[in-house]
Amino acid sequence: MSSRRGLTGAGLAAAALVVSLAAGAWACVSGPAVLLSTDTVKAGESVQIVGSNFRQKEPVVVRFDALDGPVLAELGVPVKQRVTGSVTIPPGTAAGNYVLVFTQTAADGTPTQVPARTLVKVPGESGALPVVAAPMGAAPGDRLDSLATTESVGGGTLALASLGVAGIALFAVGVTVFATGRRSAAPSKVTVSR
Repeated sequence: MSSRRGLTGAGLAAAALVVSLAAGAWACVSGPAVLLSTDTVKAGESVQIVGSNFRQKEPVVVRFDALDGPVLAELGVPVKQRVTGSVTIPPGTAAGNYVLVFTQTAADGTPTQVPARTLVKVPGESGALPVVAAPMGAAPGDRLDSLATTESVGGGTLALASLGVAGIALFAVGVTVFATGRRSAAPSKVTVSR
């Protein structure tokens, strides 16, 4: 029984080690993050930016509403993985929701960091804010038209997912049976009556 408990303890310790190493690896690959002084900015006005986790040594460039959109600002090379600065929303920008994209590229134009994105809302002249949940693809030629289409999930995908869930459940049952199983180390005494 003590050897079974030892194996159970070793298995739990190994599982804890795997989980802690995976958590550490996940923490090491977190991408850059950006905070704005406000998420609502009128056209022609500026917003303050603080960015963190920019690990590359290339300058951070802020683009408007696309990876290849117009450059709004160059924040320079990160210092201790941080950048600060301000960005002016282009004058004449229509009311709506827009994305500020923060990129870093090498001299040859290849990306060196996963782009960071943040949403900014540009109110109309009356100060009314855009609706965040506006219907997609409402206007012809909208670049979000392709996102409005859906495809059904195939039977093979569902079967594979079901097999994975069944495998995890079977593994959990096996671990439970192994951990709770008891076998007596010494033979039990039997009383014989005459």
